[in-house]
Amino acid sequence: IPLGTPVAGRTDQALDDLVGFFVNTLVLRTDTSGNPTFRTLLHRVRDTDLTAYAHQDLPFETLVEDLNPHRTLTHHPLFQVMLALQDEDAPPVLGDLGVSVERPSRGTAKFDLTVAVTEHTDADGRPAGLTGHAEYATDLFDHTTVEKLLDRLTRLLTTATTHPDNPIGTVNLLTPEEHTTWHARATRTPETTGPLTLTHAFQATAHRYPDLTALVCGEHRLTYRELDEAANRLAHHLGACGVSRGDTVAVLLDRDLPLATTT
Repeated sequence: IPLGTPVAGRTDQALDDLVGFFVNTLVLRTDTSGNPTFRTLLHRVRDTDLTAYAHQDLPFETLVEDLNPHRTLTHHPLFQVMLALQDEDAPPVLGDLGVSVERPSRGTAKFDLTVAVTEHTDADGRPAGLTGHAEYATDLFDHTTVEKLLDRLTRLLTTATTHPDNPIGTVNLLTPEEHTTWHARATRTPETTGPLTLTHAFQATAHRYPDLTALVCGEHRLTYRELDEAANRLAHHLGACGVSRGDTVAVLLDRDLPLATTT
C-alpha cells in the first residue's frame, strides 16, 4: 500500500540558517501481506520508513520521471493518499507581542485524500493526544464518505493498539448497526433464498443501476451493464472450451479493464 508523506528537507546543517521551503515528498510502501499482527506491521513500517528517510533528499519529481508511471488526470501518480504527521506548532515568542497560529483554508485538495495528524504534548513534554483533519478531492469523495473513512480508521487504531498481537485482518471495522444491515443483505434477497454470493450481489446491482459507472481505468469506463455483458460473454466462452465450475483458469492480463471482467 503506497502512502505519500511530506518531509522537512532540512537534514543538512548548511540549511539551518537559510529561509526557504525545502519540503519534499516520500512514497512509503506498507507491506500487509500474510495478515500480520499489528505489532509486526509496526516493525515493518518502521524499517521501511527509516530506509526511505535515508534517501529523503531525492526530489519527488525525479522519482516520478525515473519510474515513469502511467499518467492520467484521474489520480495522482505513485500514491493517492497523503499522510502527514507533525508536531504541535508553538507560537513564536516576540517579547510582549501576542502571537497565535492561524491556518487559512485553501479550498482546494492537492491529493485524492490527505490525512493530517498533529501530535500534542503537555507542559512536561509528555504525549497529550492527537488531533487531525482530512482534505479530499470532491470529485472523488463526499463529506459523508470521508467521515466514515476516518471513523473506521479511528476504530481500527483503537482496536489494534488495544490488542496489538491480533492479526490485522481480524479488526472489525463495522458498527453494530452496519453488521445488522449487511447480515440481512447477505442472508436474504428477492432473487434467492440462499446466502448472497458476490455474483448475486453484482447481478442485482447491474439490474438496478445498469447505466452507472462500474469501472474506471485511465480514460476508459465501463457501466454495470457493459461489465455484466462482458463477464457473461467470457463465461460462455470458457464453458464452450470445457471449463466447468470449480476448475482453475490461469489468467495473463495487464491491470486493465479486461482483468476485472475475469473476476
